[in-house]
Amino acid sequence: MINRKCCPICGRNNYNNDKIFERDYFDSSFLAPMKNYIVYICKECGFIYSGDIDYRISLDEYYSKYSKYETESYNLGNDKYYKEESDLLLDNIKNKNISVLDVGCAGGTLLHFLNIAGINNVLGLEISKANCEFAKKQYGIDVINDSLGGDICEEKLGDLKFNLIIMTGVLEHIDNIVQAITWCEKHLYEKGYLFIEVPDVSLFSLKNNLYQEFSVEHINFFGLDSLDKLISKFGFGLSAYHRNETYQSIRGLWQKNNLSPLKFDCPNSENDIIKYISLCDDYCSSIKAKFYFYKDLKINVWGAGSVLAMLIQKNVILKDNIYCIVDSNPNYLGLKAYDKVIESPSVLKNNNDYPILIASQGAEKSIINQIKSMGLKNEIILLFS
Repeated sequence: MINRKCCPICGRNNYNNDKIFERDYFDSSFLAPMKNYIVYICKECGFIYSGDIDYRISLDEYYSKYSKYETESYNLGNDKYYKEESDLLLDNIKNKNISVLDVGCAGGTLLHFLNIAGINNVLGLEISKANCEFAKKQYGIDVINDSLGGDICEEKLGDLKFNLIIMTGVLEHIDNIVQAITWCEKHLYEKGYLFIEVPDVSLFSLKNNLYQEFSVEHINFFGLDSLDKLISKFGFGLSAYHRNETYQSIRGLWQKNNLSPLKFDCPNSENDIIKYISLCDDYCSSIKAKFYFYKDLKINVWGAGSVLAMLIQKNVILKDNIYCIVDSNPNYLGLKAYDKVIESPSVLKNNNDYPILIASQGAEKSIINQIKSMGLKNEIILLFS
């Protein structure tokens, strides 16, 4: 079934909006909750969103089963990130006698830092059962195992209100964002605060990548201008913000019924997303030029994820080029993509002389080291370095 046939903010039909990008997962549907989606800019309100989404499973089911944010290494390895968020909140909310709800709290690390600072009345809401258990075991923090507005969430919270609601890395994932902000407004006291962090489209162009900001999970795209435009519709005024180039994100704190909102100057989100796509187009052309020498050869592909999906979609490589696909992720092994069964890297030891193309940007160096440690003599094709 096709979902999001109109702008999720103002309701303008997709047919009347500007189509700027399309993502295709038809031959690797195990990677994503959807088969494909189209990125639009709404001509009415300017919002940037994914529409005409052909879901194979619901987003809630996908996040509960396949969350990449529930490993112990993730929850223990992002202290700096959460400490920065905690510091921003503490710098702007001086009263520590407040109640806090963290929506999509992962393993509860941000709430833990608020605890350390003296804010004790904290609660999490998280769809991953493993993260809920981690937060309780590691930090002693209670977390409701449900999605925003779910049956368990509503039963547990009822009409309970909070002084601060946090949504870090959440709003870009949510299908019905108007409903989500409405829910938060309902559960905040007068003069309560809403803290949001999302990827910032004005920072997408800082790093070369192959359209990876249009990820499997992100279906809403914000700059400070579009985010403030959305939140202010619900009676909130901006109190503080911080643009983080390291994480390419924008952090904002809005107060309910704030009649003197903070003024700001920032880039235009629509221009920024078009600039990003243009840079990706150029980067894709350079990658295609690197692969040109191998275009008629058989290759082994190391990496079955979204980078390979984009290399196929953009015809950098063809399915006919692929001799085999390997991946170190055990969740992928045995699944089928591009007419090949995904196998363990160990199969490359079987006297296979075809070049190995590394279909990963972030893990390129570690894969090179793994190839060397395995004693493989195959030529390595590097597209991203």
